[in-house]
Amino acid sequence: MATEGIHPKAVVAALREEGSVTAASRVLGLHRNTLSSYLYRHNIDTSQGAKNAVWNSSDEPSEHVVSEDTAEWGDIRKLIESRGLTPEDWILSRCRVNKWGENEQLRADLEPRRDFLMPARTDGWKPSERMNARTVTEGLTFVLSDHHCPVHDKHLHALTVELLRREKPETIVVAGDLIDWAGVSRHRKSGTEAGLNESLQGAYDVLRDYRTACNARIVFLDGNHEQRLFNALESKGLVNVANLRRPEDDVSLLSTRHLLRLDELGVEQVFPPEGCGYEHAEFRIPGGPAVRHGWIASSGSGSSALKTLDKLRRSVVIGHTHRQSLVHHTHWIDGVQQQLTAVEAGCMALVTENGMGYSIAPDWQNGFCSVSNGTIELATYTNGTLRWRDRVIS
Repeated sequence: MATEGIHPKAVVAALREEGSVTAASRVLGLHRNTLSSYLYRHNIDTSQGAKNAVWNSSDEPSEHVVSEDTAEWGDIRKLIESRGLTPEDWILSRCRVNKWGENEQLRADLEPRRDFLMPARTDGWKPSERMNARTVTEGLTFVLSDHHCPVHDKHLHALTVELLRREKPETIVVAGDLIDWAGVSRHRKSGTEAGLNESLQGAYDVLRDYRTACNARIVFLDGNHEQRLFNALESKGLVNVANLRRPEDDVSLLSTRHLLRLDELGVEQVFPPEGCGYEHAEFRIPGGPAVRHGWIASSGSGSSALKTLDKLRRSVVIGHTHRQSLVHHTHWIDGVQQQLTAVEAGCMALVTENGMGYSIAPDWQNGFCSVSNGTIELATYTNGTLRWRDRVIS
């Protein structure tokens, strides 16, 4: 990676010395967009100008050790296990002992191992017993799509979680592209792509936030970005690896169901018919439209929705386009009028002018949609404010 080995402190120093992101990128030998992505991923704040750049991280420890040998960790190993973690999944990057009087505190800073893909970390989280006491009705449903974790919009996510806490929907449908998987994309790489485990962890954290916000039924559909991992292995002739599973389990070890711990989260996954791709996976909202990730990406808000409607001939909510629209179409069957509705739900990803590196000044809109007793409404997010019905959350 182009930014590999560059410490956030060095980046902050360059920003303060040069006074601008553009000038700092030249000194560091990076493209400006590459550096901008690095700042976002490493939580480096330049809102007060480059000369006042701040890396929002904990202070350096007073005592510093580096160790990958878990046999030498002693009490630290017990500390990790007490948090519900597996020591072999982690690298001890630093530790310190705080002492005051007769009291002593052991602190360990861990980094996930990057040399293999592993299921998302739970940090000891356990599902609530009330997860098993849900009922499914024709109540309020939220459809959220295209988070592209870990480049989802963190502020929009926080506001959405607050809305879920307030409204307590019956159902939440996550309609694909929750994980970006940029590291295994067939697109040209910029060198700043998030690692597979980082992408996976971001997606798991989003789902867990939804789970803890309300006692809803959560339904998940794969999108084309979830398909990237399988496609990357398939292109190298490793289909058998992609479908690898334990003898006692019918779930692939590299499936989103396993890697995102969907069963533990109480998340239902909707699969396409056997032998079909993600495009065919569909969830029917009781008393409402079907939900698919979508596979058509035409120019202009509403055009993809209408083309999908023309293909399916039933009301539908889609993601995929990163746009928001709500369009209607009336057609006639044996002289009987039938009105259909198609919705582009919007996206939960961070929308910037560089379009996550593959779109220039994209025509994207942040937000999602709701369905209640057949009525479909858009929730829009602009200028840091989320609006849905008469609710304004900012």
